[in-house]
Amino acid sequence: MSILLAWYLDLKSPSDAQFGTARPQECAKADGTSGTNAWERAKSPELRSYCDKLASATSQLVGTGAVSSEVLTLADEAAKARPEKAAPYVLRGRALARLGRHAEALAAFEEAKKRDERALEEPRALYTYAHGLARAGRHGEALPAYRALLPRASVLDLQERSAAYAETGLLLLALGPTGIDDALAVLRQARREAHEALQVLGVLALGLALDRAGEHEQARALLAERGSKEPKKLEIALSDARVKEALAAGPDPGELHALLGALYEDADSARAVEAYKAYLEKSPKKPWEAHAKKRIEALAGKRGPAKPSATAKPK
Repeated sequence: MSILLAWYLDLKSPSDAQFGTARPQECAKADGTSGTNAWERAKSPELRSYCDKLASATSQLVGTGAVSSEVLTLADEAAKARPEKAAPYVLRGRALARLGRHAEALAAFEEAKKRDERALEEPRALYTYAHGLARAGRHGEALPAYRALLPRASVLDLQERSAAYAETGLLLLALGPTGIDDALAVLRQARREAHEALQVLGVLALGLALDRAGEHEQARALLAERGSKEPKKLEIALSDARVKEALAAGPDPGELHALLGALYEDADSARAVEAYKAYLEKSPKKPWEAHAKKRIEALAGKRGPAKPSATAKPK
């Protein structure tokens, strides 16, 4: 795949005209798409070099595979050539996030915004920025970013789109009853859009949200359809690295236990009770305390095999 073709595939979408693109406007002068003639372009070789570095870095960010530190080198060289421009910092932020260096990625995005307040409107950059804010505990800033992203989420690759819906749903659930309607809408979309382990997370979160909204029978039917009669198979999905990353973006460390409580209600009520109790213990603000206590009370009289408390403290 050529660098220019990779750049096109990564950046071009039906929404480019409406929402802008990560492809910097200044590079239109370098490739002639702005209408400049060959003589004008020839007078700016340093601009062509700058744009080539950005294109090369962008080509390495196509897809969801591992990236090398070469992307950072290219972005840094572009930033040195044009320190007033936002594009190199956007690419640096995306690359750092892919390398797991989330705090540094967030700092790079903030530098991009200082140079251009619209720098992060491109969906791939916006998702990475929203996730970085959430990972940093800045959930009040992350949620508006996710809300702005979701109408454009179709541009994202499947894995990023899956994570975006799941993470937004979890953030909305953490608001408590005031966020339940929006959470249900987003998690229903997560059920349709997500795949593999992130779809399991989306379905479990939707089932939990339905139960919290008072739709107990609908919640049980949904989870039974997904396979809650054999919950261990679904629990394995919650240990997937992508699911852990999505949960890490949420503000409530107790939410995993609430998900397990909803999962085990039909197959093992004793284990479900332990999980709901763990939610009450681990959740800092306990936005769904009344619901957890109600489920514990409802399940306490049911017979179920006693299980060790490992469910309450999953790895």
